[in-house]
Amino acid sequence: MNLTNRAAAAALAGLNECFAEVEEVAPWRWQCTTRDESRLPISVLFSDGFIRLVVAPDMMPGVGQAIDRALSINASLVGGVISAIGPGVEQLKFYTDIAVVTEPQVRARLAWAARGFRSAADGFTFDIQNRQAGEAASPSEFSELLRKTSWDFAECAIGEWSIALDAEAAPPAKVRIRESGIFATVELVRVNATAMTTGQALALFLLTAGWTLRFVRIRASDLETQRAFAFEVGLPLAPAPEELDHALASLSVAHRICAREANFLLDEVAARCYLASRTPSFTCEPLNEKEI
Repeated sequence: MNLTNRAAAAALAGLNECFAEVEEVAPWRWQCTTRDESRLPISVLFSDGFIRLVVAPDMMPGVGQAIDRALSINASLVGGVISAIGPGVEQLKFYTDIAVVTEPQVRARLAWAARGFRSAADGFTFDIQNRQAGEAASPSEFSELLRKTSWDFAECAIGEWSIALDAEAAPPAKVRIRESGIFATVELVRVNATAMTTGQALALFLLTAGWTLRFVRIRASDLETQRAFAFEVGLPLAPAPEELDHALASLSVAHRICAREANFLLDEVAARCYLASRTPSFTCEPLNEKEI
């Protein structure tokens, strides 16, 4: 295929440098493997200036196991890698999205993603080798980077910022610099820790919706009496302004399209009916007098 698109050409050049056995399987689609001993097969799609890399693990857990595993490992995956539940077969998948800005940036992000996929294959651990090359921006440097974007922000503490998203009724996103990257998080809903059916329905809905979004992974945090569900975007320690723009835009889109449905699933009857529509092991029981 003759790549006349500069962004696609940059994507292909980066794939050839960072991965092995890069093979075109369809227009703007490739299949490749990691260069380490795991030889993980990776599917690659280029679309609208973005690259999506996908790994489908061999394991095929049940839906409940897939939910628990995805929420657990999303808290530790690195390299921008995300765990979500793919469509159709309810399969757990790993993927990452990369915005194509420049050729050097694409190569750096693909190398970062490759380390993230290897980390996932090794048990989702973070070590010194998984750190992004280069030093993290200082708080003043990151504030200057934010000024180059279109987002209103305020510095809340050293190394922490609050950013107003483009989504009605969304709380501000919290941005923090950590050892493994820069993370922007916005909370969506909270559910009582004892409401198991509601919590599982929310997790299944959000993990499935996450597959349709760029950059966004689902996080669940256990508080004293509640479980909080949030959207999170992970960036390298020295992102380009365009990457930060895309990340915050994705958080805004995620909140806009999921908030109403997530709040609807806080109702236990609605949660039961949703699970019944997705999994054969659940049934939607009729309303009794107490629920009317």
